[in-house]
Amino acid sequence: MDQISNSFGFKLNYTTRNMRRYSNEKLKAAGLDITVDHWGILKILSEQDNGLSSSALSDIMLKDKPTITRMIDVVVKKGLVQRTPSTEDRRVITLALTPLGKDRVSQALPVVQEIRSFMSQKLTDKDLQDLSRILQKIDSAIEGTQS
Repeated sequence: MDQISNSFGFKLNYTTRNMRRYSNEKLKAAGLDITVDHWGILKILSEQDNGLSSSALSDIMLKDKPTITRMIDVVVKKGLVQRTPSTEDRRVITLALTPLGKDRVSQALPVVQEIRSFMSQKLTDKDLQDLSRILQKIDSAIEGTQS
């Protein structure tokens, strides 16, 4: 019988958790007061000219609504993100970076780049391309089964 620790799912999950742990430690050591999840929110919002709804953010980050709401609450409390009622639909709240949030993205970017470089230092460009291709195949297989 195969041990679960030999399965690709286990290894992928283990590596993902290890990467998150390492990244969170480095972000904390840099004094940025954000986690990997907070970084994801900040980076995604930094790429949006007109903000984003929490529902759209939830879809992009593959997080359920209660989880994304808790994460948003934290970055709002830190003054990094603001909630603004939509002018088109008052049921929709638009999320956008505050000036402090924009500064935090600028401060975090070199740290994140350093983290990525460290994590990929033993991988060749071909390794990274192969990894991306393989992960895309797994995602496509999963997405193809969802209705």
